[in-house]
Amino acid sequence: AAAVEHQAADTSTPGVPPTRCPLCPPDCGGAGRGAACGLCGLAFAQRGALEAHLRACPGPPEGLRLLLGPPPPAPHPLQQQQPPSAAPPAVERPFGCSACGKSFGRKEHIDRHMRTHTDERTFACAVCGKSFRQKVHLARHVRIHTGERPFACAVCGKSFSRKEHIGRHMRTHTGERPFCCPTCGKAFAQKAHLENHVRIHTGERPFACAACGKAFRQKEHIHRHMRTHTGERPFHCAACGKSFRQKSHVERHLRTHARPPTQQQQQQPPHRHKKTPSSFLPLCAPQPTTAAPPPFVPPCT
Repeated sequence: AAAVEHQAADTSTPGVPPTRCPLCPPDCGGAGRGAACGLCGLAFAQRGALEAHLRACPGPPEGLRLLLGPPPPAPHPLQQQQPPSAAPPAVERPFGCSACGKSFGRKEHIDRHMRTHTDERTFACAVCGKSFRQKVHLARHVRIHTGERPFACAVCGKSFSRKEHIGRHMRTHTGERPFCCPTCGKAFAQKAHLENHVRIHTGERPFACAACGKAFRQKEHIHRHMRTHTGERPFHCAACGKSFRQKSHVERHLRTHARPPTQQQQQQPPHRHKKTPSSFLPLCAPQPTTAAPPPFVPPCT
């Protein structure tokens, strides 16, 4: 715009003669005294004020009108009431935590947060007695007892008790593996699988047995190991009732029931308990003894 060109002449580099505005008359002193109107001589401190004046000046030449263009639209009344640079009102958070300084907008939110510091667990399960800090965690736990699975997969129909579980399951259909190992680049569908894998590179074994001190990379491995100390056998065969320490063992055992019996097994008589020969008894076991015959007495003659 002409006013911009005029102002540029006023703020030129020192030592370089200023360029006179081609739209101003020869006797215009605007180059020496700032942003001034070349028609009436009125000076302005800001360019915007000069441009607005030039549009309203009684006799600006037609070329100046074309250079300046149409006047900007008037702002909306609501925009005039509030300056455009005003920041949005801050959200009030009157409830502050005395332990960590975190603030909350509602009292129930800070009450729930304080349980992370006090470890208070006010919501208890009526079935097993396990307690939780939040009511939503208790509701999620109760589904273990009721068997409720409200989240169903739209692809295969498999249902889950927790929403995050179905999100994890959907990756088995999509093939998505968003968790990558930074060391070898191997990708995993679950974050927990990546964490277990990374310990192969780091050698970390954070799960140690309290009985023997043996350490493991995964939490489920130490649970399985602890049964060697406790003797617990939680996996039972539905066909014969035999119990096992590991799930893979009962699955392997079930295949013995699925196989049809061989001809030799069909002809073999039912198993009976056989007495152990005395020669195989331990040395400390008492050996069977027989009564000695009575002494020989000759007949009387």
